[in-house]
Amino acid sequence: MLLIQALCLAFVLGSTSSPASKTWKSLEVEGGQTLEYAVVTPADFDPATAYPVVVALPPGPQNRDMVDRGLGPYFETEAMKRGWIVIAPAAPEGSFFHTGLDLEFDALLDHVEAEFAVAGGRVHLAGVSNGGRSGFHQAGRAPDRFASLSTLPGLPSSEEAWAALDGLAELPVAIWAGAEDADWVAGAERAVRRLTELQAPELHLEIVAGQGHVLATSLSVELFDRLDLVHARQLERVAQTALVADVLDNLHDAADKADEVRYFGLFTPTAIFIGTDKTERWTVAEFRAYAEEPFKRESAWTYSAIERHIRLSKDGNLAWFDERLHNAKYGETRGSGVLVRRGDQWKIAHYVLSFEIPNEIAKEVVRVVRESGK
Repeated sequence: MLLIQALCLAFVLGSTSSPASKTWKSLEVEGGQTLEYAVVTPADFDPATAYPVVVALPPGPQNRDMVDRGLGPYFETEAMKRGWIVIAPAAPEGSFFHTGLDLEFDALLDHVEAEFAVAGGRVHLAGVSNGGRSGFHQAGRAPDRFASLSTLPGLPSSEEAWAALDGLAELPVAIWAGAEDADWVAGAERAVRRLTELQAPELHLEIVAGQGHVLATSLSVELFDRLDLVHARQLERVAQTALVADVLDNLHDAADKADEVRYFGLFTPTAIFIGTDKTERWTVAEFRAYAEEPFKRESAWTYSAIERHIRLSKDGNLAWFDERLHNAKYGETRGSGVLVRRGDQWKIAHYVLSFEIPNEIAKEVVRVVRESGK
């Protein structure tokens, strides 16, 4: 029944015209496959300007015809009006984006991110019917690549896709389904129940009264209202993440320049610093006393970030981080900890500095430590 509904959508949308704002492009994928995709850009498009981007996966057989006939009702008009870029790929004959084409889809995402200035750094993902199925499949495979998932309707299409819901716990998800479309409503409700169990931060499920599988095109306004809201929150989180990174960069710079006041001003009054020795669990006052002599030098110590990962809490007031650092004496080390947001400032509440010990020599390191008596 689900497959019949998804394929019949092709015929229902068959009379939908395609505005002239859309252009078609093709992408050569490794292995000789060619992927065609439609691009809708805002009026007065400027390639140097960052725009929000939504990748819209088509319904039915997901071919070029369905891209042409599916973009207009749900995406094109509102996207152009609100300043969004829409990318709509067509599946090669006999293929679907939820039963294969993962290599091709990844290549498309890479290409889009290289070709356009994507506002917020991540594209949004959306799909209609079979496109909604494909959206769950592709978002489940690589949730870190997307800013949100929206389906009209959509549900996981395989056991693997259902299991992959665990990876979507931090991704805003919105599903619209017609109240008379029983199977798809049941699937949507099951997906939302699972995401609720996972404490997903932003969930939206709307069962549209009086409608079946093919949803009213007027929902495009509601769809983009939600996309605009989610995108604004995304930009705020990107900005706050950048501020957290600035604090950590500032911390390392202050130590390198032996700027004691700046360095300790980045911690909360009740912060804890844990050093590499088992005795080094310090309050800010204890840590400052320990560091008095190093900060009298031209440089207290020098650690430079090689790699860093930052995650924000749902309310945006806590940040967890881990970073790989380089130090001339110790080589690669690791820092991790927590920052708290106080008004418009971030402060370090907990910092842990540790050595990186390869697993293959861990037993020997442990033996040496034990024999040292420490």
